[in-house]
Amino acid sequence: LALAAALLWLLIGAAYYAWALTYDLGAIRDMPQRSVVLDENGNVYSRLSGENRVVVPFDEISNNFVNALITREDTRFYSHHGVDPIGIARAVVRNLLFGGMREGASTITQQLARNSFPLGGNDHSPQAHRGRARLP
Repeated sequence: LALAAALLWLLIGAAYYAWALTYDLGAIRDMPQRSVVLDENGNVYSRLSGENRVVVPFDEISNNFVNALITREDTRFYSHHGVDPIGIARAVVRNLLFGGMREGASTITQQLARNSFPLGGNDHSPQAHRGRARLP
C-alpha cells in the first residue's frame, strides 16, 4: 500500500512538473509596472499609476537593502526552495490561535510568482506555473 501511494505521488509530481513546464518563465521579466486592484470577484477595480516606478538593475541595489528585505520578508530565503514549511506552520498556528487570517506565509519567491503570472479563478493552470517557478 505504501509503495502504491509513493508511486501515485511520483506520477502526480511528474505530471505536475511536465504541465508547469509549458509556461515561459521569461514572463517574470514582463511583470507589469502598474499595479492592478481587483475586487472580491477577481475583476479589475482600478489601475494604479505607474509613472513613479523605475526599474533598477539588481547590481545597482544596495546589499544592505537586499539583506533588510530578506530579513523582513523571508528570513529562511537561502535555506528553502521557494516554499517555507516552517513559515506555513507558524502562520497556521498563529491564525488558529488568534482567529482569522492575521498572518501569511508566502515567501519572496511565491510573491514574485503571484505577481508575475496571471490569476485565473478556478483555473489551476496559473497555480501550477507558480509552483514551477518555485522549483530549484
